[in-house]
Amino acid sequence: MSEPQAPQSAPDPTWDRFADELKAARAPLSVPPSPNEVARLLQRAEEADTKAPAWTRLLVPAGVFAVVVAGVIGFFALRGEPEVMWTAKTVVASSATTTGSLTETSADGRAVLSVGDDTVGVGPGSRVEVASASSKATRLVLSKGSVAARVDPSRGKRNFDVETPLGRVHVVGTVFRVRAMEDELLVEVQKGTVEVTHGSQSSKVTVGQRLVVKAGVATLGARESDAAFDELNETPVVAVAPVVAPVPEAVVEAPVEPEPVVAVEPVKKKGAVAVPASKLGEWRTRAARGECGLVMAEVKKFLGQAPDDVPARMTLADCQRRSGDKKGALDSYLKASAGKGADANRATLMAAAVLQDELSQPEKAIKQLDRYLSRGPESRDLEASVMVRKARALQATGKKAQARAVVDVVLKKFSDTSAAPEALRLRDAL
Repeated sequence: MSEPQAPQSAPDPTWDRFADELKAARAPLSVPPSPNEVARLLQRAEEADTKAPAWTRLLVPAGVFAVVVAGVIGFFALRGEPEVMWTAKTVVASSATTTGSLTETSADGRAVLSVGDDTVGVGPGSRVEVASASSKATRLVLSKGSVAARVDPSRGKRNFDVETPLGRVHVVGTVFRVRAMEDELLVEVQKGTVEVTHGSQSSKVTVGQRLVVKAGVATLGARESDAAFDELNETPVVAVAPVVAPVPEAVVEAPVEPEPVVAVEPVKKKGAVAVPASKLGEWRTRAARGECGLVMAEVKKFLGQAPDDVPARMTLADCQRRSGDKKGALDSYLKASAGKGADANRATLMAAAVLQDELSQPEKAIKQLDRYLSRGPESRDLEASVMVRKARALQATGKKAQARAVVDVVLKKFSDTSAAPEALRLRDAL
């Protein structure tokens, strides 16, 4: 006697249509699921429909349907768009050279690069490397000079970063300019918003604003002009045919003995060994690329021969700070501040910034700030910014009356500087 056949459920047109669409959508996938979870779920749905009690048969298809939909949606979400690698292409070049991913311009040169859907303009006297570029993320390393970029906002949260010796600029979709100098970082925004990370701090810069980071002090103000950035001008350069000089007749001369090769020694200043400017620039460029470990090893070796070299000591301190060694950075800044010149003054201010922002020691920070102010700041803007920093340190120690007095001096004496709006906000908080 044959076993009774399980009752067959009535056809479900909605479920059948979904299953057909699912199979059709699965066919063109370049990387199909393995193992085939979709087929397995469909099989389980059929088994559940024949074995489950009658009163649950209406619930199972709906539950399995939800699971299958969630699985398919999740698979497509994880699959995403494939990453496409980009190569920078030169659109405009004038007194500029490009070797591999590195572009350099002379004092009056310029270049415009096409990097995927983005445009990067390189200003005069600049050195920039396209360290990596793709549809997922782009990273530039700006050693000196300026770049302006028009970043395509249609790709969503694709990372676009510009690394400089003094900080990193992070962008989503915007038009902005970054200028990196030896002791100053300038960021201007024409469209969108960027995030600037300097030391352990970060600042937002939006439309019509400019941020100046100097000696660890960040000052936010308005752009001086609404004009478009010159670096992004894609007007083609007209090539000028060189003037061909007449070729002189060959003159036979006696052979000249080659001069002996002499090893290049470090530049000497008043009897002390000083790091060559080219080597200092190389260290700072590599540090901006994230090679602080190797740079610190080389700088420490050099300081073993020239412990009083302030620029080298500052390079070590900046790398220590980037690497998270706050106490080591403070010690190096303090040693550098014992010297003379602009670098020593900057070291004094950087020591104050580490004490105030990273080690939470406002009283010691005030002493370094007063020491810096007594040496004579480089500009009125910087002097006002340092005084606002001192007022914040006084506020942190509970000396609100002294903090208010410092703020009043800033508002009276430096009302035309970019630090005045911050001083006004601080006075309202005191």
